[in-house]
Parts: sequence; C-alpha cells; structure tokens
Amino acid sequence: MKKMVKKLRDNVFVLGLVGIGLLVAIIISYTFFNTKDTVESAKSKEMLREETISEFVDPIDAVEYLLSAYIEQDLDKMLRGCAINERASKINTEKIINKMDTFSIAESCPPSGNYSEYLPAARTRLVSEYMDIYDEFIKRFDTLSEVEIKRIDYCFPQLQREEECAWKIYDECETWGANNFVDIIALLSVADQDYMVQFHMINYSGGWKLFSQNCSLVFESDSELKNLCEITEEEYLTYIGTEEEQESFHRQILGDEYEKDPEITPDKELLPLNYTIYSPEYGESPEKVIEQFMMSIKKKDMSSVIQLGIHTRLEEDNFEECVEQQNDFLQQLTRFYYHMIYREIGDSFEKKSKGLTGWVQVGWLNPQDIKYIEN
Repeated sequence: MKKMVKKLRDNVFVLGLVGIGLLVAIIISYTFFNTKDTVESAKSKEMLREETISEFVDPIDAVEYLLSAYIEQDLDKMLRGCAINERASKINTEKIINKMDTFSIAESCPPSGNYSEYLPAARTRLVSEYMDIYDEFIKRFDTLSEVEIKRIDYCFPQLQREEECAWKIYDECETWGANNFVDIIALLSVADQDYMVQFHMINYSGGWKLFSQNCSLVFESDSELKNLCEITEEEYLTYIGTEEEQESFHRQILGDEYEKDPEITPDKELLPLNYTIYSPEYGESPEKVIEQFMMSIKKKDMSSVIQLGIHTRLEEDNFEECVEQQNDFLQQLTRFYYHMIYREIGDSFEKKSKGLTGWVQVGWLNPQDIKYIEN
C-alpha cells in the first residue's frame, strides 16, 4: 500500500479518471473489512472541554494563554489559540501566486479561501504545522513545569509603528484576510537560564491568535536570532524599548478596548474548539463504498469523503497519528482533485513562464470544473 501511495505521489501526470479509480481502491482497502457504526467527527476528552472565553482582544493575553498551554503540555489548548479556521477560510491564493510567482502542488496550501471543498485539507495542514511548532517548544525543555514566564512585551514597538512595517502588515492582511498583525516576545526562565521566544500574532475581527512562532515584522527571514533562544535579561530589554513606548503601542493596538480592561486570567481560560478529527466510515461491500464515495463527491460532502479515506479511530494516545493520517489522505485527495480538474498539471504553476495571473491559475483548480462525474 505504501509503495502504491508513493508511486501516485510521484506521478504528477496521472489522469483524473485514473486518479479517482486509484483513490477508490485505497479507500476500499481501508474500509471494506469493517462494518462498525460511525459518527462524522471524533473528540478526545480534551476536545470535549467547554470554552470559557470566545477570544482574546489583547494580544499579550493571547501569548500568555499560549505559553500556559506549552507549560501545561496541553496540545488541544494550544491549537485553540492558533488561527486554523480563520487562515484556511480567508487565504488569498491569488495574491500568494502573484507574490511568489509560483504555486506548488505539493507544498502550497490549497485555495480554500476560494473553494470550500479544499477547507478540510487546508485546516488539517495547518493543524499539522502548528503541532510541529508545539513539539519544537516541548522538546526544548526537560522540565516544563519549572518554566517561569518573567514578562511579555511587544518587540521593538517603535519599529512596528514605522511605515515599512505598516506596509508589511497591509500585505499580510490582504494575503490572509486579517485585520492586523503584531510581533511579541516573551522572557522565560528555567534552571537559572533565561530564554526569549517569539510570537507573530494575527487578528481576526478583534480576536488575537498565533500565526507563527517568529517575529517576521521586525526580524528578517535570514536573521540568526532563533525563534526560541537563550538570552540574558539585559539583552532581552534591548528588544522592547521603554515602558512608555510599550504602553503607547499597547494603547494603539487595543484601540477602544484599551479602556475596558476585562478581568481575565489568560492561563485559566480556554478558547473554543477550532479543528476537526474525522472518524472512519465503513462499507458493507466494495460496491457500496464506491457508490457512497462517488455520491459524496457529487454532493460536495467532503466529510463523508474524508471518513471513507481514513482508517484509524481517535484514542487517548494516538492524536498525532490521526492528524498525520488525515493530513496525508487530504493531501492525496487534493492532488487527485487537481488532476481531475486539470489533467496536465505539473508539480507547480510558474506564473512568469506562462504569463498568467494568480486569478487565472486559481481558476484552474475550481472543483466545479470536474468533468468525470455525471449528475
């Protein structure tokens, strides 16, 4: 099975019709031999927890919340503080193609902001990326319970007010359909050693969440300063300016919310659940599975399509395995969609070489253009 999947991945000129047949074959191998009743999504005991707050209007509070999730080793809590649904539904793929001059079939996030059929794939891809961020932080410390949050500050607040930075924010907001971005750093201490960790925070409709674990507004991409690095407190203070600059920038970021000052304890709060783990769905026979799969494609019922393509049930100790399997299947499914729509698709779109705009190339991936399924 693994060899077949690898062969499919490597063959970028698989015809759409053949691709769908092979996908169905994979589905049958996963699903035919079990007839258990299923539900659409699975939830761990952590995922079942009720939220206590809808959003953080203060990015400093949002960072404190994220740090508490790291320290508590609470992956579910951390993921709730990440911009998963927002980024997936708001991504402007046309702008990304125009900016980068290319769209990678394997690496680029699918155009889920344009076509809802790609939303599950984009969301799961983002969950996987945020899990990598979480794992990187967790593995850095031997004893997370001993990590102390000494302070949280805006990184170079005066620099973030300058015109060059404002244009960066404008560009990112257009790309991700966001309202604002801000760079924040935190000073941590454990075993007599201080550390600085970076946060690139994104704002949607007043609420702040994690975009990435780096200060990309104020640090260049080739900066030698790591996202999580050892530092002295004296060195850290050189990145935050004066107390007056911090307070003035904080007032600017919060706007009308500055005077409200809600009484919350970020580390005790829990944001709403914002990701989905699907449960496998099984068929009574190969014919029934194929029929159900084809009907789900026609109806644009992506939940059923996904359930037919995964085979591992969520348990207490296999969350990461379920996400990895779901992400792997959805990447295959996305690629098959691309081939069904545009059979001569290659590994990437090169805008310059074809002289085409991002709008045209995103149009090539419209699921409405699938020709192989008759109504």
